[in-house]
Amino acid sequence: MKKWLLIIILVPSLTLATQWGSRTLAPGLNNSYSNYPASIRSNGAVYEITNYEIYYHPYNGSYSWGTGQKCTTPTLVGSITIDPSSNEAIVTDDNNKLRFATLSGNLNFSWGTILTAWDRSGHYPTSISCAWRGSGKWLYVAYEDGIVWGDSYPYDSPEVINVGGICLYIAVRFSGDYLIVQGWNGSNLDLYELTGFGSSWGSRTPISEVNTSDDERCPTQGAIGGYNILLWSAPGSVGGYDIYYSKGSSNSEISSTSLGRVKAMFR
Repeated sequence: MKKWLLIIILVPSLTLATQWGSRTLAPGLNNSYSNYPASIRSNGAVYEITNYEIYYHPYNGSYSWGTGQKCTTPTLVGSITIDPSSNEAIVTDDNNKLRFATLSGNLNFSWGTILTAWDRSGHYPTSISCAWRGSGKWLYVAYEDGIVWGDSYPYDSPEVINVGGICLYIAVRFSGDYLIVQGWNGSNLDLYELTGFGSSWGSRTPISEVNTSDDERCPTQGAIGGYNILLWSAPGSVGGYDIYYSKGSSNSEISSTSLGRVKAMFR
């Protein structure tokens, strides 16, 4: 009688790889007001919006930030995105107009040309995100009715972008192939990821590493210390909405095999 030797080879499951790390209250970014992240600079500094004003937080290292310094702006600000490595910005002013802006030093903003093509007959922007380093430099704007518009540079012919549902806040990584949106799960707001480029995006996947039964909102992406960083706001212990962070894969901003592509390959 022949005897068969059964050999079992255990192959690690690639789908168990964690994209994001633990949910951590961001040291130095919160006060007794509600705080909302806006942009992350290439040196780790963070700009946030509190009471429609911009505050600059220098990066202290080890994922902690210094006390916020109020920026000088011509008007109040509804939302803003800043190129991480230059002084270019796009803002929503107190008339709900989308416009270019420039940054002098760390604190002084000046307003530039209005992007008239992005006016939506009374609907105002709630979030702006731009893949500054991506091919074509796509700009995405979410409005208060949950509609998202997008367009490549020079941003003069925006179109409706399908992100799988309504979206009030949106963040795209600089490489432009990985999108995070705030969406309604039926009982509260969660953060979802999508992969794609330009006007073509896949289905939403909940970011289970950071979502809770509370509302998660206002996602912002950047790179600090060679790692991809996600900032967002949720009810916290410091006051109102607080800013949290999660650290993702290394070199995800500059790697030719980006975080979004890796996750998409192994779903």
